[in-house]
Amino acid sequence: MRASSDGQVLEVFHREGERAESGPAILFAPADRKVVRAEVDEAFVGKVRPGQRVSVTVPGPGGVTIEGVVSMVKPVMGDKRVFTREAHERLDIQVFEVFVKLAESDLEWPYGLEVDVVIEMGGSP
Repeated sequence: MRASSDGQVLEVFHREGERAESGPAILFAPADRKVVRAEVDEAFVGKVRPGQRVSVTVPGPGGVTIEGVVSMVKPVMGDKRVFTREAHERLDIQVFEVFVKLAESDLEWPYGLEVDVVIEMGGSP
């Protein structure tokens, strides 16, 4: 198996010779990409577009913020998969995925780190 770019294999799901009914064989991260994937509430359909400015923050004390821009809005609705566990959180909503390209930074966040994403819409978050 060959990758189309330099990167890192994060996880191997199936090894050579193993029978795989479905799903990926590996989880691969391209080296040149710093991207955050965010779920956005269905109430914002049509309001999020590529090019909008974004702030991405690691929650908690001493949280670091990096700026970025919306690079892609996935045109498919789906069930919510990321939960904040807050009392007022709705679990029955649909979401769409937004991909955020981060500005250059020396930070090395681990893959899968949950972050807070704020998208600016018309001058306000």
